[in-house]
Amino acid sequence: MDDLNIQVEAKHYFRPRYIHKERWINYWYQLQAIFESKASRILEIGIGNGLVLDTLRKVGIHVETVDIDPSLHPDIVASAVRLPMQNEAYDFVLCAEVLEHLPPDQVKAALEEIFRVTRDCALITLPYAGSCITFTFKIPLLKKSEWILKIPHFWKKHVFDGQHYWEVGKQGFLQKDIQKMVEETGFLVQRMSTHSDDPSHLFVLLKKNHSVS
Repeated sequence: MDDLNIQVEAKHYFRPRYIHKERWINYWYQLQAIFESKASRILEIGIGNGLVLDTLRKVGIHVETVDIDPSLHPDIVASAVRLPMQNEAYDFVLCAEVLEHLPPDQVKAALEEIFRVTRDCALITLPYAGSCITFTFKIPLLKKSEWILKIPHFWKKHVFDGQHYWEVGKQGFLQKDIQKMVEETGFLVQRMSTHSDDPSHLFVLLKKNHSVS
């Protein structure tokens, strides 16, 4: 595949049906991970509709963007597998809903580039195929509690649909496979989570292991 093969038209990100409730919640989790890291210099790979970017900039965080699609007006037009940035140029790299658009044999190269350009952390979010059972309860004066059971569709083999080459939860891409892949790159997995209010995505928070840099 050509590194700069654009799969999704820019207008797709700005349709009302794209910005649904679950996606807003997804953005909230992305922002929380960045705020908790206290990072001041961010790289966002895959600009999408720019809502996360706009929020970060409005709270005073320096963000640079990279995307293969020039019509989305990223700061830099480039592929995730070949980032034209210096080593450890950013405190935090956000790569949300991007890696599944790469063939499996290119994913490791993208992870290696993320590892190279971050000096501290990265957040990767991925589509998670499977069934979900959730239970949420709230007791007065106490925080809301939730319980979630995700049943991956491990028996299914993903078929390329024009956008996703693979999805977490299907054959060859279970959570353990994702963890192994990122750890082989040199990252430490700080947190791997799915949420009851956004069960169709896996959030993987990574910490750079400087002993292998």
